[in-house]
Amino acid sequence: MKISACYIVKNEEKTLGRSLESIRGQVDEIIVVDTGSEDRTMAVAKEYGAMVYQQPWEQDFAKVRNFALSKADGDWLILLDGDEYFTAETCQNIRSLLEHNSQFDGFVIKLVNINIDNSQSGNVAGEATGEVIDSLYQLRIVKNQPGLAYVGRIHEELRLQGKAIGNLAKVPPQQLEIYHTGYSQENLVAKGQRNLAILQAEIAAGRPEQELYRYLFECYNGMGNYMMAEHYAWLDVALPRQKITYGSQCYRYLLKLLASKKDMASAQKRLKLAGETVAKYPEVPDFHAEYGAALAWWYRYSEAAEELQEAAKLYQNYNGLEPCLLDDTAIASIQQEAGKMAQLAQQAEALKISACVIVRNEGANIKAWLDNASVYADEIILADTGSQDNTIAIAQDWAAASADRQGKLNIYHYQWQDDFAAAKNFALAKAPGDWIIFLDADETFAEPKSVRGYLAAITDRQEQLVMLPMEHIDKDNHNRVISTTNLARALRNHLGLKYIGKIHEQLSLNGRDDQGISYQLADYRLTIEHTGYSQSIVKSKLRRNLQLLDKAISESSEPQKYYYYLADCFFGLGQYQYALDNALLAIQSDYQPIGQQGDMYYLALQSMEELEYSYEDMLAVAEAGKAAVSILPDFYGYAGLIYQAMGNTAAAKENFLRALAMDDEKKQLQSVSAESTHFQQLWPRVMCGLAQCRMAGNDKDAARACYFAVLQENKWQEKALAGYLDTYDIGETMPEAVIDNLKKLYFVDGNEVKKLQEIMALQGFYPWSKAIGEVAGMNQMTGPAAKWYNQLADGKPDGKEKQETDYSGELQYLLNQQKILFAALLSAQVDFTAAMYKQQLQLLTPGMQAIVLVYHNSIAQGESQLKPQQWSDYQAMLPAVLRTNNKAVQANYISLLEPMADEQKLQVVKTLLEMDKPDKMDLVVNIYGMVTPEVIETNKDYWSTCGKLFYQQGHSQQALDCFAKAKSLGYSGRDIETFTGWCHEDLH
Repeated sequence: MKISACYIVKNEEKTLGRSLESIRGQVDEIIVVDTGSEDRTMAVAKEYGAMVYQQPWEQDFAKVRNFALSKADGDWLILLDGDEYFTAETCQNIRSLLEHNSQFDGFVIKLVNINIDNSQSGNVAGEATGEVIDSLYQLRIVKNQPGLAYVGRIHEELRLQGKAIGNLAKVPPQQLEIYHTGYSQENLVAKGQRNLAILQAEIAAGRPEQELYRYLFECYNGMGNYMMAEHYAWLDVALPRQKITYGSQCYRYLLKLLASKKDMASAQKRLKLAGETVAKYPEVPDFHAEYGAALAWWYRYSEAAEELQEAAKLYQNYNGLEPCLLDDTAIASIQQEAGKMAQLAQQAEALKISACVIVRNEGANIKAWLDNASVYADEIILADTGSQDNTIAIAQDWAAASADRQGKLNIYHYQWQDDFAAAKNFALAKAPGDWIIFLDADETFAEPKSVRGYLAAITDRQEQLVMLPMEHIDKDNHNRVISTTNLARALRNHLGLKYIGKIHEQLSLNGRDDQGISYQLADYRLTIEHTGYSQSIVKSKLRRNLQLLDKAISESSEPQKYYYYLADCFFGLGQYQYALDNALLAIQSDYQPIGQQGDMYYLALQSMEELEYSYEDMLAVAEAGKAAVSILPDFYGYAGLIYQAMGNTAAAKENFLRALAMDDEKKQLQSVSAESTHFQQLWPRVMCGLAQCRMAGNDKDAARACYFAVLQENKWQEKALAGYLDTYDIGETMPEAVIDNLKKLYFVDGNEVKKLQEIMALQGFYPWSKAIGEVAGMNQMTGPAAKWYNQLADGKPDGKEKQETDYSGELQYLLNQQKILFAALLSAQVDFTAAMYKQQLQLLTPGMQAIVLVYHNSIAQGESQLKPQQWSDYQAMLPAVLRTNNKAVQANYISLLEPMADEQKLQVVKTLLEMDKPDKMDLVVNIYGMVTPEVIETNKDYWSTCGKLFYQQGHSQQALDCFAKAKSLGYSGRDIETFTGWCHEDLH
């Protein structure tokens, strides 16, 4: 039996000797193929009697390895790299293993990756004391047979006659084990750069990128580009389980990364990914332990105990190819934690929880609420106050769907008395549980499975109620979080707790309001999601609440309890002066309800900003907010924005950093503030403001990081995108870092890339927008930006010859300023015969110039002259006009639609309805007045809009008729059910 050892090497003089020493006396020949060493690598090989060959490096590992195989004559081949060696305890077992196991075609051997940067000596000689990164089984000994060859330029795979080698044996590590010492940061960066270039060549040659996600992750991770590493790791874990050694590498990386983060989104991702990993790798004990830890963190004790016990059980006889990084000490700790979880699970099971809700016309929400409540509650109390829609029918159908639901849901009918507290107290009296969870029908727990475990964990405490964090979510705006509030939604039963207050009711104990009740502040694992502030329904809801508040104030001897709620209603309705007046009254009042003091200052600042108060006045309120509610980052953030507007960059930067540090500290502590916070809403502005401060100090890297962090939260934040791109020196060649980052965010589908290109062009980055399209394989752009650029890039603006140097500066200015200039020229009293206005008009594209002239001619002559071919330019500028011009200009701009087709008019209606614009309904009505009556008759959106207008004007019966017409035409929006219910309330 002859054994050959095969190597390919380059500059391995520090490691090759140890590898060759480990096989001395065990092999009959050594083949070393050198690909261009500049050190003593070849001399070291010859000292050990190796046959040394030289081959030029052509960015192809398979080619060089196949050359090495061609030179080997042995019956068996040992395949090692120069930084790998058999351990001293096992290296003498090679020959005996092969002599007694000739029936196999190859052997997979445990390879342990050592980080020599963390070794005691910091060099190769000290690798045995270095950090063990991980371990895996790899094919390292194979029978030499005809047709044996590697495939793949990198991460090459050994095949037999073109197929995977099947008859393999796994060698116990006690018999053979290999150490790999190539994990040094210095080496990783160089290797990552080299390997990335080869992978990109593979992809360019036609190899599917998804086959290489894991290897692209390794490259970027080694290079320190952790954003791109994470990007490819997520792509990899989205694939089915891969039939490769260490296929779980990206799962381990992401689970460790998510566990290190403290925000709720990361914790949710960790839980979900851990469950998926267990499903894909059920034999690996590590993943059951990780899933158990994630479940325990979410108070899911019973499931956690099961997973931890399974991890300990699998560990005892683990013999899989995927690495197991647990040891006996870790298993002992896991078993102890499993016992603790089992005990907590018993406590949770013994707890009795009642879920309560009062409803009226909640057909759009009730099923989701019932599904959510059934997860944590033993019984559900539903008190209906006079629904006219299908709320009760839906609830009854839900209960009838299974036997256990029939026993869980109890429906009661309550005669509505314009008193929320009375209705809630009616429901409380029907609830026998140890704990009562009282939510509205548009409020559900983000993680309902955590509720029971949390309450079990705090049952021995003395607090009478629990303040739960509530995120107010706008479903009509990509589920953006508007603000976070802490509200009393969980209370101990049988303590005499009752609600008081006809509207915005509060809990009381023995007649005292909630300021005299002891409470526990829950963390964000118990977050409630509230969707009642969505744009489509919030204004009508606020009008209803305002009527109830007026009535409550007229009957109350304590009007100060309602100032904040009045301010909130007025602000939501766009009546900012009334909002400010009431917010200031609330601030000055001696009544300060739990968790709402910060809201009052924030409402005041928002109102002042809308009313364009002086910066000095706003700063005074912001500073007062800091002093009154010092635990919130909100007012430091607002103060920073005000200082920045005043030109005080140093003070702005100081406040921005303080706000962000406070927010980060809260996340690190996994805590929820006792005060309501709006910092989620303010955070993008703060980050962009800090970025501007960084740029003012010429710290482009720091500014870039701020802008990109905002884009990771909302990639369509145009200010952040423009700011991010501005941190680079704009040139013809787009930096690779920019391409990589934009790929991660926007390369979801072709539509997103096109949208990105359009925004980049409009912000003045057209050459780069074209480049990003080419990277995505989309060389053709659509929309106005493409037309403008193509004219200019060809040197022929408006069909006229022009030298490139004549318009390059103009292009940059034009694309950065066009929207503002266009809107300004509409509102200005201009004389286009004057030189100044002529010059300004020329800065616009020809299409935009034509629209401006049509607009002013229409005002002068009283008739629109807009032509069908000008539609695309008109539509492109519509959002800018609606956001920046006054009502008169907006109405005049809308009137230009008169000669356009009905389809185009209805498209503008759709744009208006999707915008967060308080006074849009008047414009919508004007457009509908231009549409052909026959088209209107069959337009479901028209009838829905009319219904909402009638409701807002107090004509409930006419509104119901319109909603019925809309539904008959196929309108299926959930908002109709809500408005229909409110109409019935008004009529009864």
